[in-house]
Amino acid sequence: MNLFHKIRFNNFIVFFFVFLSITIHPGISTIF
Repeated sequence: MNLFHKIRFNNFIVFFFVFLSITIHPGISTIF
């Protein structure tokens, strides 16, 4: 259970940084 929560938390952090990077730099969205 702890490992599942850790993976879920890491996925949230990755999603947050990707959303933040796309919001700050719109040019990055064209790469993905």
